[in-house]
Amino acid sequence: MGSSLFSGFVSSSAVWASASEVLASSVSVVSWTRACAALIVVCVLAPSPHTERPWIPFLRGLLIAPACLWAFGMFSPLAVCLSAPCFAILEGALGKREANLLLIVQSWVARLALLGGTGYAALHLPGKSWLPGLWRGPMAGRVLVVVAGFILIIWVGRDIMAAMLKPMAAKGREPQGLPGSGALIGCFERMLVLLFVLGGEPSGVGYVLAAKSILCFNEIRNAKERSEVDYIMVGTFGSFAWAFLAAQATRIAVGLC
Repeated sequence: MGSSLFSGFVSSSAVWASASEVLASSVSVVSWTRACAALIVVCVLAPSPHTERPWIPFLRGLLIAPACLWAFGMFSPLAVCLSAPCFAILEGALGKREANLLLIVQSWVARLALLGGTGYAALHLPGKSWLPGLWRGPMAGRVLVVVAGFILIIWVGRDIMAAMLKPMAAKGREPQGLPGSGALIGCFERMLVLLFVLGGEPSGVGYVLAAKSILCFNEIRNAKERSEVDYIMVGTFGSFAWAFLAAQATRIAVGLC
């Protein structure tokens, strides 16, 4: 089944080749890149499913499917009607579970799988309409990808680091400081990493890491327990690793668009 789906994706460009050059090129890596970027933007900026209001997950499902197809460069009412309830069920199930690192990974894998199914359905179901005018130039797609990169690094990175450090904080290993200052500093350092990578100066990441090390030196030296040092080291290196990988992925995606 997997091979047939893959062959369907590959052959989708040939199906529309007779329509026009624009329509044929719309089914490409660029289209899927834009769709993934739209998925990230909508999932983070749309209302959170972690609420007692039952209509919120359904609202997210209604937003995710058409937004991704819009970024894909086409619209299919049948595909939206099929995928929106699936996204709503997924978001509703996620909202009822306590966030942890495994759940975050599983949620994004499930969302990407649903996105693939939505795109495949939109390509093969009748009633589709193309939106070539939205993507005549590469600038719009690149802006969407950059926005998604910032969201991926800052907000998704924040959730990942919070889930990773939560067991340590629960055992009293979290160093004392201003409330929320650690998470805020992490957001700024990850944003700097993205700016350096997109600016073509990845070596600047080393300066950010060096500055963070100098600022944390006294805190590490005066730590009363090894667990406090471990907490700082795990948070720092985990944050920088995620930021660098996500920044490189964003740079590659920008190049594709």
